[in-house]
Amino acid sequence: MTALPNRITLRETLDKAIQSSSGATVLMIDLDGFKEVNDTQGHAAGDVVLKAAGDRLKERIGTRGTVGRLGGDEFAVVLPNLSDPLEAAKICDDLLASFRAPFGSEGQDAFLGLSLGIAMSPSHGDCATDLLASADFALYRAKSEPSMGYCIFQPALRQAALARRNCDQELREAVAQGQLEMNYQPLVRLEDYRVTGAEALLRWRHPQHGLIAPDAFLDVLERGRLARAVGDWTIHEAVTLARRVRALGNPSFRANVNLFAVQLRQDELAKTVTKALEANGLPPDALELEITENIFLQEGEAMIGPLRQLRDLGVGIAFDDYGTGFASLSLLKRFPLTRLKIDRSFVRNLCSDKEDEAVVRAIVYLAESFGLEVTAEGVEREDQRQRLLELGCESAQGYLFGRPMTGQRIMEIMNGAQHEGLARWPHFPPKRTDVANKTFVKRA
Repeated sequence: MTALPNRITLRETLDKAIQSSSGATVLMIDLDGFKEVNDTQGHAAGDVVLKAAGDRLKERIGTRGTVGRLGGDEFAVVLPNLSDPLEAAKICDDLLASFRAPFGSEGQDAFLGLSLGIAMSPSHGDCATDLLASADFALYRAKSEPSMGYCIFQPALRQAALARRNCDQELREAVAQGQLEMNYQPLVRLEDYRVTGAEALLRWRHPQHGLIAPDAFLDVLERGRLARAVGDWTIHEAVTLARRVRALGNPSFRANVNLFAVQLRQDELAKTVTKALEANGLPPDALELEITENIFLQEGEAMIGPLRQLRDLGVGIAFDDYGTGFASLSLLKRFPLTRLKIDRSFVRNLCSDKEDEAVVRAIVYLAESFGLEVTAEGVEREDQRQRLLELGCESAQGYLFGRPMTGQRIMEIMNGAQHEGLARWPHFPPKRTDVANKTFVKRA
């Protein structure tokens, strides 16, 4: 289709370049945004754009090397007689610049970006197999940070890749043996400490290493084949807890669940959510799904449809960690959101840093202007709670109200509060605050 050398031919070309030259460089290239073209314009338009992308790469490389297509939206460039990393970086900069112009397809413009991995012989491999593998490790690193553009292979990348593979294998065993479990952190109304819900947080009960927090395995899980199954299981677990808590006399309790990107690539997400809610006899507002900016960067406009379908059902949609990335204000207009969650990095020094306070004030104002609710993350002190209230923030989560805990513990606390006639989360506001000494005395 692209009239470019395929994987086999490219490998042969690379082997010859390694053997007959003073050095050779291979660039592994991935087209960023190509999936969106297929999803929004169709596969026929995608094929046209794919061929045009190959032509553009070939034109920019010229006689300096050979451009080939490895498969899908992945290309590679073999550059013989090149072993200078600075020169390789210049070529990558040139390729990145060439893709700033759109591709025209059936009257529509398609914008693509590039991620590139660089490997050089003989330092990164002395045969085509090793050099392509090294370039692939570097490409993975470049794709993990879209602003990077390209990455030159380093041995540590190989070790990191092996660690990810081992983690992926252990995760498969963990899922099969039921080692994954849910913790929940309460979401509380700031004005009166009334519990409004809980965010579901995944944990791994490892047989050797004990309870493992998600930071250690979530990236591997999300990029692997288990993400969809685990994500759907998380929804069912969280909705089940919501039913049990509502049965204790809290009819507005809501479960918050973080979505994996792969869940938004399927047509079954709305069915999965509906099935979980109906199985527990709950209305759609018992569930709120959270997305992060990383998911938007991966999925782009293609995620709007599935999210709108969920929002039309009455399910809440929250933008997590808002304010930390490159999300444009236009997202608030285009996306069917119901809530913004202020990242903990702005809450940490809220009472002492005027810039952090300004960011929080701006997010609260934006939420009000767009008719969205707002929740602050990482609230650990009473003075933070008070300041958030003054700024107009309605709800929060953080260690001030409780650390992540099991669903059973949530039930025990809520059940005890119900028996004592408490309508709110049973953590009383402090009687006084000594900010200078950071000492907080709770009421008896």
